[in-house]
Amino acid sequence: MKSKLLILSLASTALLCSCMGKSSKGGKASHKKITKEQAAAVVEDLKQKRVSLENVNKFAFKSKSFLSIDGSVTINDLKLELGSNYNSEILAEVSQPDYWVHVKTDAKYGDEPYNQETYEYVKDNKFYSADNLGGDKEYIVSSGSAVESFKSSVDEIVESINIVEESAFAYLTSGDSFDVNGSYTFTLTYYSDGNGDLTVKGHAPLNYSGESSGVTLTYKGTADLIFVWNDYCFSNASIDFDYKVTTSNNESVKVKMSEEYTVGSSVNVTYPNLSEYTEKTSPVGSITSDTSDTVYPD
Repeated sequence: MKSKLLILSLASTALLCSCMGKSSKGGKASHKKITKEQAAAVVEDLKQKRVSLENVNKFAFKSKSFLSIDGSVTINDLKLELGSNYNSEILAEVSQPDYWVHVKTDAKYGDEPYNQETYEYVKDNKFYSADNLGGDKEYIVSSGSAVESFKSSVDEIVESINIVEESAFAYLTSGDSFDVNGSYTFTLTYYSDGNGDLTVKGHAPLNYSGESSGVTLTYKGTADLIFVWNDYCFSNASIDFDYKVTTSNNESVKVKMSEEYTVGSSVNVTYPNLSEYTEKTSPVGSITSDTSDTVYPD
Protein backbone atom coordinates (compact mmCIF):
# COMPACT_ATOMS: atom_id res chain seq x y z
CA MET A 1 0.00 0.00 0.00
CA LYS A 2 1.08 3.55 -0.63
CA SER A 3 -0.08 6.38 1.62
CA LYS A 4 1.32 9.89 1.40
CA LEU A 5 2.78 11.21 4.64
CA LEU A 6 3.89 14.86 4.48
CA ILE A 7 6.76 15.28 6.78
CA LEU A 8 7.65 18.64 8.43
CA SER A 9 10.74 18.05 9.23
CA LEU A 10 7.77 9.04 20.43
CA ALA A 11 7.74 2.57 29.01
CA SER A 12 4.88 0.94 28.94
CA THR A 13 1.40 0.77 27.52
CA ALA A 14 -0.02 2.21 30.72
CA LEU A 15 2.34 5.17 30.49
CA LEU A 16 1.38 5.78 26.87
CA CYS A 17 -2.31 5.72 27.71
CA SER A 18 -1.76 8.20 30.51
CA CYS A 19 -0.03 10.81 28.39
CA MET A 20 -1.68 10.87 24.97
CA GLY A 21 -4.93 11.98 23.51
CA LYS A 22 -5.72 14.61 26.16
CA SER A 23 -6.70 17.39 23.78
CA SER A 24 -7.61 18.15 20.18
CA LYS A 25 -3.93 18.85 19.62
CA GLY A 26 -2.98 15.36 20.77
CA GLY A 27 -1.49 16.22 24.14
CA LYS A 28 -2.03 18.32 27.25
CA ALA A 29 -0.16 21.61 26.87
CA SER A 30 2.04 22.72 29.77
CA HIS A 31 1.26 26.01 31.52
CA LYS A 32 4.35 26.94 33.58
CA LYS A 33 6.78 29.09 31.60
CA ILE A 34 10.45 28.12 31.94
CA THR A 35 13.76 29.60 30.76
CA LYS A 36 15.71 28.33 27.77
CA GLU A 37 18.36 26.97 30.18
CA GLN A 38 15.71 24.99 32.07
CA ALA A 39 14.26 23.85 28.76
CA ALA A 40 17.66 22.55 27.63
CA ALA A 41 17.75 20.25 30.68
CA VAL A 42 14.19 19.08 30.02
CA VAL A 43 14.99 18.36 26.36
CA GLU A 44 18.08 16.33 27.29
CA ASP A 45 15.99 14.36 29.81
CA LEU A 46 13.34 13.74 27.13
CA LYS A 47 15.91 12.43 24.70
CA GLN A 48 17.25 10.01 27.31
CA LYS A 49 13.89 8.69 28.51
CA ARG A 50 11.56 9.07 25.51
CA VAL A 51 8.97 6.34 25.03
CA SER A 52 9.91 3.78 22.38
CA LEU A 53 6.86 2.77 20.38
CA GLU A 54 8.48 -0.50 19.36
CA ASN A 55 7.61 -1.69 22.89
CA VAL A 56 4.09 -0.23 23.01
CA ASN A 57 1.15 -2.58 22.46
CA LYS A 58 -1.21 -0.13 20.74
CA PHE A 59 -0.78 3.33 19.27
CA ALA A 60 -2.22 5.61 16.60
CA PHE A 61 -0.55 8.27 14.47
CA LYS A 62 -2.57 10.94 12.69
CA SER A 63 -1.36 13.57 10.27
CA LYS A 64 -3.31 16.47 8.79
CA SER A 65 -2.21 18.71 5.94
CA PHE A 66 -3.72 21.81 4.37
CA LEU A 67 -2.57 24.06 1.53
CA SER A 68 -4.38 26.96 -0.12
CA ILE A 69 -2.91 29.16 -2.88
CA ASP A 70 -4.82 32.02 -4.48
CA GLY A 71 -3.67 34.78 -6.83
CA SER A 72 -1.73 35.43 -10.04
CA VAL A 73 1.84 36.33 -11.06
CA THR A 74 3.58 37.12 -14.33
CA ILE A 75 6.93 35.44 -14.94
CA ASN A 76 8.81 35.79 -18.23
CA ASP A 77 5.80 37.54 -19.77
CA LEU A 78 3.61 34.56 -18.88
CA LYS A 79 0.73 35.25 -16.52
CA LEU A 80 0.03 32.37 -14.15
CA GLU A 81 -3.32 32.10 -12.41
CA LEU A 82 -2.59 30.25 -9.17
CA GLY A 83 -5.52 28.70 -7.40
CA SER A 84 -5.32 25.38 -5.60
CA ASN A 85 -6.50 23.69 -2.45
CA TYR A 86 -5.25 20.52 -0.82
CA ASN A 87 -6.53 18.74 2.29
CA SER A 88 -5.47 15.40 3.66
CA GLU A 89 -5.87 13.31 6.78
CA ILE A 90 -3.95 10.07 7.35
CA LEU A 91 -4.57 7.71 10.25
CA ALA A 92 -2.19 4.85 11.00
CA GLU A 93 -3.17 2.45 13.80
CA VAL A 94 -1.17 -0.42 15.26
CA SER A 95 -2.12 -3.24 17.63
CA GLN A 96 0.96 -5.38 18.11
CA PRO A 97 -0.66 -8.12 20.25
CA ASP A 98 -3.18 -8.63 17.42
CA TYR A 99 -0.54 -8.37 14.67
CA TRP A 100 -2.74 -5.72 13.09
CA VAL A 101 -2.08 -2.50 11.16
CA HIS A 102 -4.65 -0.13 9.67
CA VAL A 103 -3.88 2.90 7.52
CA LYS A 104 -6.56 5.21 6.13
CA THR A 105 -6.04 8.20 3.86
CA ASP A 106 -8.70 10.80 3.01
CA ALA A 107 -7.51 13.62 0.78
CA LYS A 108 -8.87 16.17 -1.64
CA TYR A 109 -6.89 17.87 -4.39
CA GLY A 110 -9.08 20.76 -5.49
CA ASP A 111 -12.36 19.02 -6.32
CA GLU A 112 -10.74 15.59 -6.74
CA PRO A 113 -11.07 13.20 -3.77
CA TYR A 114 -8.52 10.53 -2.95
CA ASN A 115 -9.45 7.78 -0.51
CA GLN A 116 -7.47 4.69 0.42
CA GLU A 117 -7.73 2.20 3.26
CA THR A 118 -5.41 -0.71 3.96
CA TYR A 119 -5.47 -3.49 6.55
CA GLU A 120 -2.42 -5.65 7.18
CA TYR A 121 -2.65 -8.44 9.74
CA VAL A 122 -1.57 -11.96 10.65
CA LYS A 123 -4.17 -14.70 10.93
CA ASP A 124 -3.66 -18.48 11.03
CA ASN A 125 0.06 -17.92 10.42
CA LYS A 126 -0.69 -16.08 7.19
CA PHE A 127 -0.13 -12.43 6.35
CA TYR A 128 -3.11 -10.58 4.88
CA SER A 129 -2.97 -7.26 3.04
CA ALA A 130 -6.39 -5.86 2.04
CA ASP A 131 -6.46 -2.60 0.09
CA ASN A 132 -9.45 -0.42 -0.77
CA LEU A 133 -8.52 2.31 -3.24
CA GLY A 134 -11.56 4.44 -4.00
CA GLY A 135 -13.85 1.41 -3.95
CA ASP A 136 -11.46 -0.88 -5.84
CA LYS A 137 -10.93 -3.66 -3.29
CA GLU A 138 -8.19 -6.29 -3.50
CA TYR A 139 -6.36 -8.50 -1.02
CA ILE A 140 -3.30 -10.73 -0.96
CA VAL A 141 -2.45 -13.66 1.33
CA SER A 142 1.08 -14.83 2.04
CA SER A 143 2.01 -17.91 4.06
CA GLY A 144 5.69 -17.03 4.36
CA SER A 145 7.33 -14.70 6.90
CA ALA A 146 3.96 -13.45 8.15
CA VAL A 147 5.25 -11.95 11.41
CA GLU A 148 8.27 -10.41 9.70
CA SER A 149 6.00 -8.73 7.13
CA PHE A 150 3.86 -7.34 9.93
CA LYS A 151 6.89 -6.03 11.82
CA SER A 152 8.13 -4.31 8.67
CA SER A 153 4.84 -2.43 8.41
CA VAL A 154 5.03 -1.37 12.06
CA ASP A 155 8.65 -0.30 11.72
CA GLU A 156 7.77 2.04 8.87
CA ILE A 157 5.01 3.76 10.84
CA VAL A 158 7.30 4.10 13.87
CA GLU A 159 9.99 5.59 11.65
CA SER A 160 7.53 8.19 10.34
CA ILE A 161 6.76 9.21 13.92
CA ASN A 162 10.44 9.31 14.84
CA ILE A 163 11.17 11.61 11.90
CA VAL A 164 8.57 14.09 13.15
CA GLU A 165 9.97 14.00 16.70
CA GLU A 166 13.56 14.40 15.53
CA SER A 167 12.46 17.39 13.45
CA ALA A 168 10.90 18.85 16.58
CA PHE A 169 14.14 18.35 18.54
CA ALA A 170 16.04 20.11 15.74
CA TYR A 171 14.11 23.31 16.45
CA LEU A 172 15.22 23.23 20.08
CA THR A 173 18.98 23.32 19.59
CA SER A 174 19.26 27.11 19.30
CA GLY A 175 17.88 28.19 22.67
CA ASP A 176 15.21 30.85 22.39
CA SER A 177 15.13 31.20 18.60
CA PHE A 178 15.41 29.18 15.40
CA ASP A 179 16.56 30.65 12.10
CA VAL A 180 15.16 29.29 8.82
CA ASN A 181 17.50 29.70 5.86
CA GLY A 182 18.42 33.22 6.98
CA SER A 183 14.97 34.42 5.88
CA TYR A 184 12.92 34.39 9.06
CA THR A 185 13.31 33.43 12.71
CA PHE A 186 11.02 31.64 15.13
CA THR A 187 11.04 33.04 18.67
CA LEU A 188 10.58 30.07 21.01
CA THR A 189 8.81 30.01 24.37
CA TYR A 190 9.04 26.98 26.67
CA TYR A 191 6.58 25.60 29.21
CA SER A 192 6.84 22.59 31.55
CA ASP A 193 4.80 21.18 34.41
CA GLY A 194 7.43 18.65 35.49
CA ASN A 195 9.74 15.86 34.35
CA GLY A 196 9.02 14.48 30.92
CA ASP A 197 6.62 17.31 30.19
CA LEU A 198 7.33 20.06 27.68
CA THR A 199 5.43 22.44 25.44
CA VAL A 200 7.28 24.60 22.91
CA LYS A 201 5.57 27.48 21.13
CA GLY A 202 7.17 29.39 18.30
CA HIS A 203 6.19 32.51 16.37
CA ALA A 204 7.88 34.08 13.36
CA PRO A 205 6.98 37.25 11.46
CA LEU A 206 7.59 36.80 7.74
CA ASN A 207 9.00 39.93 6.11
CA TYR A 208 11.73 39.28 3.56
CA SER A 209 12.44 39.23 -0.18
CA GLY A 210 13.91 36.82 -2.70
CA GLU A 211 14.21 36.38 -6.43
CA SER A 212 12.79 33.76 -8.81
CA SER A 213 13.14 33.77 -12.62
CA GLY A 214 14.24 37.39 -12.53
CA VAL A 215 11.22 38.49 -10.51
CA THR A 216 11.60 39.93 -6.99
CA LEU A 217 9.25 38.28 -4.50
CA THR A 218 8.36 39.87 -1.16
CA TYR A 219 6.96 37.66 1.61
CA LYS A 220 4.81 39.11 4.40
CA GLY A 221 2.83 37.19 7.01
CA THR A 222 3.29 34.94 10.03
CA ALA A 223 4.27 31.42 10.99
CA ASP A 224 3.46 29.55 14.20
CA LEU A 225 4.48 26.19 15.60
CA ILE A 226 3.88 24.05 18.67
CA PHE A 227 5.44 20.84 20.01
CA VAL A 228 4.08 18.90 22.99
CA TRP A 229 5.54 16.06 25.08
CA ASN A 230 3.64 14.49 28.00
CA ASP A 231 5.23 11.98 30.42
CA TYR A 232 8.09 11.39 27.98
CA CYS A 233 5.64 10.77 25.15
CA PHE A 234 5.79 12.88 22.00
CA SER A 235 2.15 13.92 21.60
CA ASN A 236 1.87 16.66 19.03
CA ALA A 237 3.61 18.80 16.44
CA SER A 238 1.99 21.45 14.30
CA ILE A 239 3.07 24.34 12.10
CA ASP A 240 1.00 27.01 10.36
CA PHE A 241 1.88 29.56 7.69
CA ASP A 242 -0.27 32.48 6.56
CA TYR A 243 1.43 34.92 4.19
CA LYS A 244 1.23 36.93 0.97
CA VAL A 245 3.82 36.93 -1.80
CA THR A 246 3.98 40.18 -3.79
CA THR A 247 5.99 40.50 -6.99
CA SER A 248 8.02 43.49 -8.19
CA ASN A 249 5.23 44.25 -10.71
CA ASN A 250 2.73 44.46 -7.83
CA GLU A 251 0.95 41.13 -8.33
CA SER A 252 0.29 38.95 -5.31
CA VAL A 253 -0.50 35.42 -4.18
CA LYS A 254 -2.01 34.45 -0.83
CA VAL A 255 -0.77 31.22 0.77
CA LYS A 256 -2.06 29.31 3.78
CA MET A 257 -0.37 26.09 4.80
CA SER A 258 -0.51 23.86 7.86
CA GLU A 259 0.70 20.49 9.09
CA GLU A 260 -0.31 18.68 12.27
CA TYR A 261 0.83 15.36 13.72
CA THR A 262 -0.62 13.64 16.76
CA VAL A 263 0.14 10.39 18.58
CA GLY A 264 -2.41 8.63 20.73
CA SER A 265 -3.35 5.28 22.23
CA SER A 266 -7.00 4.91 21.18
CA VAL A 267 -7.13 1.98 18.72
CA ASN A 268 -10.22 0.07 17.59
CA VAL A 269 -9.24 -3.26 16.01
CA THR A 270 -11.54 -4.18 13.12
CA TYR A 271 -11.09 -6.37 10.05
CA PRO A 272 -12.20 -6.05 6.45
CA ASN A 273 -14.92 -8.25 4.99
CA LEU A 274 -12.82 -10.16 2.47
CA SER A 275 -15.93 -11.40 0.66
CA GLU A 276 -16.14 -7.86 -0.73
CA TYR A 277 -12.54 -8.01 -2.02
CA THR A 278 -10.89 -9.69 -5.01
CA GLU A 279 -7.95 -11.94 -4.16
CA LYS A 280 -4.66 -11.38 -5.98
CA THR A 281 -1.85 -13.89 -6.18
CA SER A 282 1.17 -11.58 -6.50
CA PRO A 283 3.74 -11.60 -3.64
CA VAL A 284 2.77 -9.51 -0.66
CA GLY A 285 4.96 -6.72 0.68
CA SER A 286 4.74 -4.41 3.62
CA ILE A 287 3.02 -1.06 3.82
CA THR A 288 5.10 1.61 2.17
CA SER A 289 4.83 5.37 2.31
CA ASP A 290 5.46 8.03 -0.29
CA THR A 291 7.24 10.60 1.83
CA SER A 292 7.99 14.12 0.73
CA ASP A 293 9.52 16.95 2.67
CA THR A 294 7.21 19.81 3.55
CA VAL A 295 8.04 22.83 1.44
CA TYR A 296 8.42 25.99 3.48
CA PRO A 297 8.77 29.54 2.08
CA ASP A 298 12.34 30.23 0.91
